[in-house]
Amino acid sequence: MKIVIPYSQGRISPVFDVAVHFYLIEVKDGKEYSRQEFDFTVNGIFAKTQILSELNVDVLICGAISEIQENVLRNAGIRLLAFICGGVEEVLKAFIQNNLTNGAFQMPGCCGRRRHGYRGRRHNLN
Repeated sequence: MKIVIPYSQGRISPVFDVAVHFYLIEVKDGKEYSRQEFDFTVNGIFAKTQILSELNVDVLICGAISEIQENVLRNAGIRLLAFICGGVEEVLKAFIQNNLTNGAFQMPGCCGRRRHGYRGRRHNLN
């Protein structure tokens, strides 16, 4: 499974749409297998989605995201876990342990918003 996490200063970037720095993390058998850093040098909703699709990304874990960017990513088949905050390492660990949905990593002020597609879902890492 390939996961992309936008980051800034060791934490999940607060807004995906303007994020520049990303980790591409491959998880196998419930463990981090590899990690690469890359920067988006392109802007635009479709350009970012195209790059993520070309990288065969399965899951995007991010902070806030515009509705249009969210729709484009989902239409491209990328599973989105949005409105997540916290340290990258802690969030990744929680995701791998199927514990990201416990509320500890939910962005403040996001309760009950329409974009909690991750709520109640378990992540199958097999």
